[in-house]
Amino acid sequence: LNAIASSLRSREVTSIDEMRRCLESLPQEVYDRGYAERWSEALVDLLEEKGVLTKAEVLQRIKQMRGAQASPS
Repeated sequence: LNAIASSLRSREVTSIDEMRRCLESLPQEVYDRGYAERWSEALVDLLEEKGVLTKAEVLQRIKQMRGAQASPS
């Protein structure tokens, strides 16, 4: 997760200030979750806001990756 956020910052897709804003604007019930969940939600929100990916696209990709892991090689 940190590598993804760092990569996006180094490519100037996002900034630390934008990420902080997204983290701080999460609903309290999401903000109270664990670190990884909180950062994942904020990162997806930011990518969606910038038109990079939608939450649906992210969820679809996760589903594809899980299916690939479950399939025998």
